[in-house]
Amino acid sequence: MAYNNNAVISGGLNGEGTRAGESFATEVWGNAVEVAIKEQLVLDKVCNDLSPLVATQGERIHLPKIDQVTAGTKGEGAITFETSSSDASEEILNIDTHKYAAVVIEDIIQVQGNYDMLNMFAKELGYSVANAVDTAIDAAIIDSLKASGGLNAATEIDISATPMGTEADFDAIATKCYAQDPNPNNWTIVLSPSVYANLMNIGDLAIATQGAALGANFTQTGVVTKAYGFNIMMSQNVTTATTDFDSGGGTDNKDPHGYVLHNSCCHIAYSIPSRLQSQYDLDYLGTKVIADTAFGVLARYGTAAGQVRSFLLT
Repeated sequence: MAYNNNAVISGGLNGEGTRAGESFATEVWGNAVEVAIKEQLVLDKVCNDLSPLVATQGERIHLPKIDQVTAGTKGEGAITFETSSSDASEEILNIDTHKYAAVVIEDIIQVQGNYDMLNMFAKELGYSVANAVDTAIDAAIIDSLKASGGLNAATEIDISATPMGTEADFDAIATKCYAQDPNPNNWTIVLSPSVYANLMNIGDLAIATQGAALGANFTQTGVVTKAYGFNIMMSQNVTTATTDFDSGGGTDNKDPHGYVLHNSCCHIAYSIPSRLQSQYDLDYLGTKVIADTAFGVLARYGTAAGQVRSFLLT
């Protein structure tokens, strides 16, 4: 039996040199893998977790969508109710993705565990699963911004001149975001690694005192979590390749640098939380070990005033 995309770990009498497989005890992998997945997840942190709604059953979650309703002035007689379907509708989060990482450990090498090796391989399994989850979240965000005719001007912020390399880029972001929700704490700027690194070019922010926008220790840590009230994070899974944002059959190619997300934009639900399973396999005379999770992602989209939840940085 062949195992595609699996790692077969060998050692003991069948291997030479360092026998990594001898350093495992599969009984204690579970917690280590779960911790590794949680540590590696990045974009998951900008999502609202709706997992309790599908913890026992269900494959979709219906989320009410209420657009901005026009206020009226009360006079004599009955008030007027808006009945347009565009004012009250729903969006659906489908649990439709199942990701896994797997290894096979042969009997001849299955001995007591060495915790340094255990943690190393647990992190590898955890990273594979977490990376798949983050990639799915990024894809959901990018797909939600595509529209017939191309990217809507209301959801685009142009920072192409100096991507996050000057204060002007924060100005452009704030101008768009404040028009939707004036509280910067409700927004998260998610950047690709190269654009995140450009923050170092903003001397007034990076090299300053305790009140510096990027923090007094930025020149030592290189880590930015907040600036001008906006939450900031970096993800290696942010789409940076040229992407066609015209879902109507035309062409509207954009070069993304990241995105700005409102805290009401992304939702995720895990019907199967990260877990570890094992099963003995006679073909290999060894144990198959699988880390996996099943989930669904929804990125909400809007273009009307007060309803924009995400902006693409181009």
